[in-house]
Amino acid sequence: MLEIGYQGNKGTHLNVNLRTTSVRDPLGRHVNPNDPNSAIINVPLATVLAPYAGFTQLFQNYNSAANSIRHAGYINLQRRMGHGLNGGVNYTFQKTLTDASDSANCAAGCGVGHRTWTQISYGATYQKERSVAAFNQPHVSSANASYDLPVGRGQFLLANAGRLVDRLAGGRKISALGTMTSGSPFTVALQDDNLLGAVNSGSGNTMVRPNVVLGVPLKNPNWSKDCAYGAACGPYINPAAFVRPDYGRLGNAPSVLPWLYAPMRKYLDMTLMKTVRIGDGKKTVQLRVDAFNVFNYRGNSISANNSFSGAWHIGAPSTADMPLSTYNGWASASNASHPNDQAPVQVSGQPNNQAYQQVVNITAQVRGANNGVLPTNFFIVTVPANMSMINPNTFDIRTVSGVKLYQIRNAYNTSWGTFSDLQNARNLQLSIRFTF
Repeated sequence: MLEIGYQGNKGTHLNVNLRTTSVRDPLGRHVNPNDPNSAIINVPLATVLAPYAGFTQLFQNYNSAANSIRHAGYINLQRRMGHGLNGGVNYTFQKTLTDASDSANCAAGCGVGHRTWTQISYGATYQKERSVAAFNQPHVSSANASYDLPVGRGQFLLANAGRLVDRLAGGRKISALGTMTSGSPFTVALQDDNLLGAVNSGSGNTMVRPNVVLGVPLKNPNWSKDCAYGAACGPYINPAAFVRPDYGRLGNAPSVLPWLYAPMRKYLDMTLMKTVRIGDGKKTVQLRVDAFNVFNYRGNSISANNSFSGAWHIGAPSTADMPLSTYNGWASASNASHPNDQAPVQVSGQPNNQAYQQVVNITAQVRGANNGVLPTNFFIVTVPANMSMINPNTFDIRTVSGVKLYQIRNAYNTSWGTFSDLQNARNLQLSIRFTF
């Protein structure tokens, strides 16, 4: 039997998750509207840009303007080949698009976390939030086979066996089910609110995303399947593919990255069963051995602190002039790693500490030329693909680029984008079933 089909699903009026912390009301509303001397109320800063100004939480709870759509084409082939052998294959190619992605509670099954926050409450449009769903898996294929072993009364082997021999050797069946699916897509967000003043209340995770660097591969070229799990193996996602947006601005990264998926998932389960008929055959005893994940494929998922509810890239770097203690730590480490330098870096307590002043002037002079603050784009710098492996003290903070990378590295989450082991080890299950 050959079946070729199409499946389509359309979702409308979906709810969107929008959370923000509270700040002083920019509209100047008072706790007591009739008393101008009463305290100013606290509201989410993002309400200034929200469709219902001043009422982001109302917008959060009752807005159902989001949509989704899914297209899927599939081929299913089943074949009875005779002599107790049956099999089939299935392949599905699908795509789900939405502007309110939610992966639900499938952390173990699909390797992602729980939610993908939107930037709607910051004034972003639904069009900019539209992307593939967090649970989207383009390719799903499976194959199954079952075989009644030709042993026992009436079979190819031991066809004329007596009842006792038939009960011992006959009634055996083996089956297998193999599955291969695409991995899950990724999302990326900043660890801070980028000075927009609003984060997800209670979660500690922001919905502000970075900018995508065009022309840079999203898969980290340093990642290897030979070292797949944990921070020591580096991130699967390339940190050099993203850069912080200007302070106070949203990034252009989509809510879910449609260009990169986790490695393919594959499993093979097998079953061996034996059925013994008792008396007139209406009563049976079935002995069954199930082997799950026969080839011990481990699988992967985003690390716990890098799930869809917390996948962040780079925290906010320090914008203050470098303290002397921080400089001393860097200088001591630099001298220790370059003991043969003719002119070692000066540390505190030495006269004419010109190196420290040189470092301070890098930010102080820029701040002085910009009305006392660093430019909003000061930390917009591409980081190396192996950023998580670099010791921050190896950056030369006596240079502008060195200061930027040093501060970013100290704010960098070294576990970001790494895989954790699903620990989906193979196992055997023994069972006995009685039918009366």
